[in-house]
Amino acid sequence: MLNNQYGKIMEKTVIKQALNVFSKKKGMSKNELANKLGVSSATLSNIENERWEKIKDEMLLKIWNAIKGSDWQLVETSNFQTIFKTCEHAKEQHRMVGVIGATGTGKTTALNEYYICNENTFYIVCQKSTTSRVFFKQLLREMGVLFAGTLYEMIERVADELNKREQPLLLIDEAGKLSQTVLEHIHDLRNKTEHTTGILMVGVEYFKTNLETAAKKNKEGMPEFYDRIASWVELSTPRKDEIRSICEVNGITNPELVARMQKSQTFRTLSNYIGNVKFHEKPIERFLQPQSSFNNSKAIENKETAVEAFN
Repeated sequence: MLNNQYGKIMEKTVIKQALNVFSKKKGMSKNELANKLGVSSATLSNIENERWEKIKDEMLLKIWNAIKGSDWQLVETSNFQTIFKTCEHAKEQHRMVGVIGATGTGKTTALNEYYICNENTFYIVCQKSTTSRVFFKQLLREMGVLFAGTLYEMIERVADELNKREQPLLLIDEAGKLSQTVLEHIHDLRNKTEHTTGILMVGVEYFKTNLETAAKKNKEGMPEFYDRIASWVELSTPRKDEIRSICEVNGITNPELVARMQKSQTFRTLSNYIGNVKFHEKPIERFLQPQSSFNNSKAIENKETAVEAFN
């Protein structure tokens, strides 16, 4: 038995089953999967043969967190469906597509679900500190490839890997955090894979705005990169009927509580609020406070959880 991050008990065999399902869906060998997860093949062998005494709980949780889907019961919102359709379009037509939406519109949740369920789909979440070498090193690892070389050699190897796979799709989340230098190197990759590979560049609104500004100012490489994006897709804020459905499938049925949740402007705010109810086991009455205090961004009284109140 294993405690997960919420303190719940789970059978270790669940991780074994999840690994086998994930490996099959992604079309990855166990060696490729080990490279992707950053663990040894021996560790996966120990899991497969249930030699639990040889594996630390921390290692099992690391693997579980890397392959599991959402902790929530998902609803196929309009944004969720839009991202799935856009992924399919980009993959089948080998297009590079931009997807933008405010923070909390469900971009990452939908991307992760598509990634988990589809073979030859590679998912990178960018950070402000992501350099070109870091980006391509992560991408190679995501492909299950161990490789060391110059940046040029890394780009060439990624292109070779993509070009020999059937309808590969590259999902680049938080693309707005990438520097113009990294975008130029992604442009180099695009030039080498345009007839085989779909790419989604996903970010908040400023990703498109900043890119357009850089292109208009004729910043080096930006007009060319901007022209490479075949189309842009914009996501919407949550609808009330979607919020109601999400509440219901996650066990929130109190009419007054659902009505309060329907004031959510983003799915992230909604998920945080549902999390306060579900995982921290607060009484319903605690969340049915007067509207004035409900809207304040104050910490919930329990300092041990330090969970912010819904705002």
